[in-house]
Formats: sequence, structure tokens, C-alpha cells
Amino acid sequence: MPDRDAMREWEALLDRFERDLADDAPTAPWERPASDLPPALEQRARRVLESQRRRIATLAQERDAALAQLTALRRVPSPEGRPAYVDLDG
Repeated sequence: MPDRDAMREWEALLDRFERDLADDAPTAPWERPASDLPPALEQRARRVLESQRRRIATLAQERDAALAQLTALRRVPSPEGRPAYVDLDG
């Protein structure tokens, strides 16, 4: 049977990771518990890890979309020194 302190330590860390994912705002840096992950928490840890990987992929897509928009905006010429509209009547 795993040590109760190790179990509590890992449960607290997994709780924190789950909160960070739900809040979409990570907290301060974390450290790995000194003990190995108790086997009873392995499936939960795998679920948290998979959720983190999905979130990382989503953030990468959002970043790429934002970079593409910024790149497109940088290609738009500045109106300084030139008319900001076209006069079709004059």
C-alpha cells in the first residue's frame, strides 16, 4: 500500500493541474513530489496529461492563427502621406 503522505502529495499536485486546466491560468511553478507516483493514481495522472497535451495543441493553433493575422496586418500599407480613401467623383 502506498505511503499516505505520497498519496496526498500526488493528489494535491493532480488537483492543482486540474484546476489550472479548468481556470485556463496556471499558477506558480511546481516541483515533482519526492516519491514515485502511486499506482492507484496512474490513470488519473494519464487523464491529466492527455488534457494538458490537448490544451497545448489548442494554444499552438491559437498562437499560429494570431501570428498569421499579425503577418497579414503588417502587409497592409500605412496610409501616412497618402490618401486614406479613393475619390471616385473628383
